[in-house]
Amino acid sequence: MDEQTKYTPIGERINQDVIHDNFVPKYSALATAPRTKLVLVGVWLIFAPWSLSVFAFPAWVITGAFGTTGGVTDFFGSLVASLFGLLAFLIVFTQTKRYLSRDVED
Repeated sequence: MDEQTKYTPIGERINQDVIHDNFVPKYSALATAPRTKLVLVGVWLIFAPWSLSVFAFPAWVITGAFGTTGGVTDFFGSLVASLFGLLAFLIVFTQTKRYLSRDVED
């Protein structure tokens, strides 16, 4: 250790919140960044096809397109796919709503 570097006692370093100090300012800046059309298009490209699983997977199970594995397995598979699809739909909906409402805020 050279003479120029300030020494921090280990007792003070233990109480340091490394995760908060390194990551929170970056994510706070992202949350307050202005919304752009590029972000909206990216959200649609990622989550819109995923949100179609709300209809696709349960229909696939009901029609028996891949065979049946059992009533309980098919039901829970459809339920999980529907919930993930609903989550994706909500992400697309809220991001689109936030983008469209930004003109009113400005």
